[in-house]
Amino acid sequence: MEHIFREHSKRRTFSLNGEWKFCIDKDGVGKDGKWYESFPEDFNYINVPSCWNLELGYYGYVGKAWYQKEFETSDTYLQLSFGSVTGQADVYLDGKYLGSHYGTWLEFSFGTYVSAGVHSVVVCVDNTPNSLNTIPLRIVDWYNYGGITRSVEITEFDKPFIKGDKVRYTLNENLDKASITVELSLANPFGIEYTTDIEIWCDDKLLKTEKASFKEDAEIIIGGIELDNIKLWDIGKGNLYNFRIATHDDDVYEKIGFRKIEAKNNQIFLNGKSIYIKGVNRHEAHPEWGFAVPLNVNRRDFQIIKDLGCNTVRGSHYPNTHGFLDYLDRDGMLFWSEVPMWGSGTHESLTDPLTFERLKKMHEEMIDQYYNHPCIVIWGLHNEISTNTEDGYELTKKIRAFVESKDKTRLINFTTNRFLKDICLELTDVVCINAYLGWYGDAIEDWKAWFANVHNVLESKNCADKPVIMSEFGCPALHEYSSLNGEKWSTDYQTRMLTEVINDSIATEGVCGTLVWQFCNSPSDMDLAKARGFNNKGILDEYRHPKLAYYAIREIYKSIE
Repeated sequence: MEHIFREHSKRRTFSLNGEWKFCIDKDGVGKDGKWYESFPEDFNYINVPSCWNLELGYYGYVGKAWYQKEFETSDTYLQLSFGSVTGQADVYLDGKYLGSHYGTWLEFSFGTYVSAGVHSVVVCVDNTPNSLNTIPLRIVDWYNYGGITRSVEITEFDKPFIKGDKVRYTLNENLDKASITVELSLANPFGIEYTTDIEIWCDDKLLKTEKASFKEDAEIIIGGIELDNIKLWDIGKGNLYNFRIATHDDDVYEKIGFRKIEAKNNQIFLNGKSIYIKGVNRHEAHPEWGFAVPLNVNRRDFQIIKDLGCNTVRGSHYPNTHGFLDYLDRDGMLFWSEVPMWGSGTHESLTDPLTFERLKKMHEEMIDQYYNHPCIVIWGLHNEISTNTEDGYELTKKIRAFVESKDKTRLINFTTNRFLKDICLELTDVVCINAYLGWYGDAIEDWKAWFANVHNVLESKNCADKPVIMSEFGCPALHEYSSLNGEKWSTDYQTRMLTEVINDSIATEGVCGTLVWQFCNSPSDMDLAKARGFNNKGILDEYRHPKLAYYAIREIYKSIE
């Protein structure tokens, strides 16, 4: 879902985007009142995808809300798919419970048999966070929008179909030959013996055909596929191969890029060449659309980031849409994808079994759904949790092992804002540091001494060979505020701060990248501590108007090879 290219050619898929009935449930009475059978008469209408907080009268609402939509199908097996629902989703079809899903920014589907005619889907959405085991927690530095925030669609099937796929590969030593294995999850809800040829195509060339028979859901691995004289996917060179995986009755299209990412000897290597990470942190949000960012806004963001001279984007702090990543795939820009575990600090939160269950499930879904994007070179475990504690260490160790069991071809990182006291750095491939000297204490002049001490800290933690990325640094600036004296909150102060850190990073051995916090201003739930209710650290304002720092950073980034 949400790609900019064709995903299938054999499926009967229909969009449910558009107007839905909508009713908030601030007292939590909808389930007992059986709203899934009889929707309240005092409903409003809302468009899907969208965020309800941007509807007049619902700003600031946190809690449950119900959606209802009617559609018509043939007599079929129906798959109902959601691109993203904020927090918890409970889904009903024709008054019957289909199931639930937890975790914003990730796709999920339910399947069931339906008869021909008109049907009613009802979704209860709950974006209520707490301070214990929700991901994200109750207080975060972004706005916790509620709603069905990405597309909804239905697909009719009358034969077994492809439920998921991964195109795995290894490159030879010369990086000019790929050995490919295709992993397929096939769904067979029909209980029939099904025999099919599975075809693997690349750029209209049939690479392999393999026969398969199965009566239930099946996991099939097809190996022994070789591609010679490949063109590597690289920075600025989005060399993509058009794969098509087909059965007799279904198919899926993928854009595959071949590349190798490594971290060693204080450096990051892409395709055997040392690279410097030039990037920004980006919230996929907009003041007019919230998390339901239109494709053309995502495309424009990509164009601005490219104009800045970046080669990397960190998706802060959650998976971005496939459409945005498709632009990065096509152009050759790196991406760091993570789940929204932000700021967990208490013993109760870090050791709660439900916290880990949800964290593990989010990582599993993110990797399964985004595996084929060549732009993703980093899986981010979490952000600014208490990695200076034994609780933080045990959680990080467990989730690192799980992610590594799913994918060994990418770097696995987390970000720390406890660099001096962190005890988990051995568990990351790249030491990623969030530091805000010159804003939250200390002064801009203290950065040089701070950088001079980085290697000593790494040595003391037995991480002297690990490369370092400055994963967050910055300060807020009000777009129209310029000052000859360069006071805090001015665009002059922000420019001085950011250019100082980038230049010091470039000059420090072992520091191999900078990710500016942040691309553009974003709404924040921490509104009492934020001017205008925004995190104003963007080098563009929330409507993508550049501040002074944008031009200064562009000059530096474009000067770096």
